[in-house]
Amino acid sequence: MIVENVIYEIDLFLEGVLEFYNLTKSEVNFEISEPHVKDFGDFSTNICFLLTKKLKKPPYEIADHIVNTILPTSNTLANRNSLIESVSFVNPGFINFRINNKMFVKEFFKAVGNNSKFEPENETVSNSKELILIEHTSVNPNKALHVGHLRNAVIGDCLFRILKKAGKDVRVINYIDDSGVQVADIIVGFKHAGLPISLDDQESSKEKTKFDHYCGSEIYAKTNDLYKSRPDLELKRKTILKELEDPESETSQFTKTIVDRVLKDQLETCWNMRCRYDLLSFESQIVQSNLWTDIFSILRNKQLINYERVGKNAGCWVYKSADEGDKVVVRSDLTLTYFAKDIPFAVWKLGYLRNPFDYVFYSNQWDGSILYRTNIKKIQDEKLGADSSFGREPAIDFDRISKVITIIDSRQERLQNLLVEILGKLGMGSKYRYLGL
Repeated sequence: MIVENVIYEIDLFLEGVLEFYNLTKSEVNFEISEPHVKDFGDFSTNICFLLTKKLKKPPYEIADHIVNTILPTSNTLANRNSLIESVSFVNPGFINFRINNKMFVKEFFKAVGNNSKFEPENETVSNSKELILIEHTSVNPNKALHVGHLRNAVIGDCLFRILKKAGKDVRVINYIDDSGVQVADIIVGFKHAGLPISLDDQESSKEKTKFDHYCGSEIYAKTNDLYKSRPDLELKRKTILKELEDPESETSQFTKTIVDRVLKDQLETCWNMRCRYDLLSFESQIVQSNLWTDIFSILRNKQLINYERVGKNAGCWVYKSADEGDKVVVRSDLTLTYFAKDIPFAVWKLGYLRNPFDYVFYSNQWDGSILYRTNIKKIQDEKLGADSSFGREPAIDFDRISKVITIIDSRQERLQNLLVEILGKLGMGSKYRYLGL
């Protein structure tokens, strides 16, 4: 919208130029576009080339006359609140316009504040009773972040900043997928393939490899290569996926130590980009807290999922979509698919399920804010004890959730469409939005 206002100002100025020459836009149908060389400005026009035949003068001479003679008398660009900061011309006759960044940003945030798309239904911008929840980054904790992950993190953080500037109460979640196949792969590598947990001795090295890089480029890659010659390792992976559903299992405890090391390095990367979060939420806890059991009962009782007895999905629980096709929710070996865990997480974010978590201190961030992490209540009570320095904090008040926005890779679009379908059938889809990038 603000860009349209900039173009409108330029258009008014150029129509004034035509009026100076006793011409109309129907006679000289000029264009406003981006210059080929960005250093010249933000917008450019070809009007001088079209005026050449009318005025019998070269384009460069016409451009000089417009900028240095007509421009100083123009009321359109003389306004202090103009979105145009400067006008110049270059050979062979292009006129270039540079945006007034200060006014542009001011108008942008004014527009955001007045835009109903960013407002809770029937509420004003200043209303703080409702809360917007943004989830972004959410990278599997088995590798370093690549440029696509960082793109999503930056976009999510920009959306957070824009909404905060518009007066919204906003919280940001980073969802840690610590119970999926990719994490299981590195646990297989460490526990069953004999790959070393510690990096090569780097104490004397000036350039140390981060643990997230090591897990992704070494352990994950080597383990997947080993599957080709070691089918026993694939069986181990299935066992690990099942054991990760038990918070007391040795596998869960070992995985937690590995995930924490990878996550620490991932967050360091995000903080270097000046992204910040309010809460880390762990996929393993969604399952271990029995939130999945709760939502499974609801889905089954409402007949939104069906148990398949024949065919390729025999023994599985399946969600059937008219638009997106069938999707397995629970495998025949009773392990949960990635998609299955997304359902209770989404419903929990929307505030429709009981909240089994307390929030405990995880770290101070680059901007001085505190980052919290979820902890299953009974586990915190037993493990941390009453004298623990980890205080319970209301990091997110789920009773005030007005909208949930998920920033996610566009390759997850089908799964998100399926999730939106299910949420809609449960009567809670109106608050959920996803942005596929």
